[in-house]
Amino acid sequence: MFSQGPIRLSWTTEVGCQQFDLDPARKDILVSDIQNDVCVNVCSRSTVGYSLSGTGLGPTPTITWSVGGGTITSQSNTNCNVLWGASGEATLSFTIITSTGITISKTLCVKIKNKPIVG
Repeated sequence: MFSQGPIRLSWTTEVGCQQFDLDPARKDILVSDIQNDVCVNVCSRSTVGYSLSGTGLGPTPTITWSVGGGTITSQSNTNCNVLWGASGEATLSFTIITSTGITISKTLCVKIKNKPIVG
C-alpha cells in the first residue's frame, strides 16, 4: 500500500495474446506487487491501454509514462496507450508523484508475443 491507500495498474485486453503471467484472466495488479519477474503478455503490433487508479494517488497526482519496445500513442495523467513493437522483451515504466508528495517508480515486464494466426 502507498500513501493513503492502494494504487492499481489496469490494462485493456488483446484477444489471443493479452494475459498476466500469474493469472491470465486478470486485468490489473496492485502497483506495490509489481516486481521484475511479473510480466504481462501482449500481441506484437497491438495497442494496449493502461491506467492507474486508487485512493493512494490522491486527487491531483503527477504521472510520467515511458516504454521500451513500443511507442506511446496517447497519454493523459493517469492513462497511457501503447503500440507495441515486434515480438520480444519490453517494459512499461511509470513514476507517480502523489498529491501528498510521495514518489513511486515502477517498471512492468512486458513480453511481446506473435499474433495468433487464424486459418
